[in-house]
Amino acid sequence: MLARNTHPPRGGRGLAGRLQHLRTVHDWLQARIDAETAKPLPDSLNIQEMKRLRLKTKDEIALVSGIASGVSPNHPPLSA
Repeated sequence: MLARNTHPPRGGRGLAGRLQHLRTVHDWLQARIDAETAKPLPDSLNIQEMKRLRLKTKDEIALVSGIASGVSPNHPPLSA
């Protein structure tokens, strides 16, 4: 359903590139969700799948952001 020969562009190498790619994917999914919901008869299963992927991408953005900033993914940062 989701694969229609359209894919977001890839990011560069390393954590910064991975983060850039994930943000691009998140924005791309949001645009596809918006386009689908704007249709007269939106495909609710497709929307649900895209929202699931967008949330998974958002979680991965948080994980990679934490790693890039030196925060352990298993331990929250200590408050000052």
